[in-house]
Amino acid sequence: MWWNRIVLLVATGLAAAAVFAAEPAGFKVVVHGANTMTEIDVEHLSRIYLKQTASWPDGSEAMPVDMAPDTDLRKKFSKAVHGRKVAAIKSYWQRQIFSGKGIPPMEFNSEEDLLFLISVTPGAVGYVSDSTLLISGVRELRVRD
Repeated sequence: MWWNRIVLLVATGLAAAAVFAAEPAGFKVVVHGANTMTEIDVEHLSRIYLKQTASWPDGSEAMPVDMAPDTDLRKKFSKAVHGRKVAAIKSYWQRQIFSGKGIPPMEFNSEEDLLFLISVTPGAVGYVSDSTLLISGVRELRVRD
């Protein structure tokens, strides 16, 4: 029957989601050391990066910063957080810029430069490779599904 197919599709989708969630992300999200958040859900993080949300839950300003679009790190982040490829996010920002609705987050070519900016900018949020050592003034923010 048709409903058996729906149940099978839903079960397959749930299994795929469980496998995806179990895979390591390859990056960690980092914030300024004074940020009071200890965790954030992936949907809220995506809204911050798309500048659909301008503040943290405590009301302080959120300032997302990105890696350069051609980096593997950016590709991993975009897929895991936005569920889209970098090209789709770039297209989103082109539409936002053209319509005068906003500008994309600042982009960095090096994780070191990104970490330095976050260390001196309250409200800043970024991401670095899992293996990157954090500097003073920066801490990891746990991301939940």
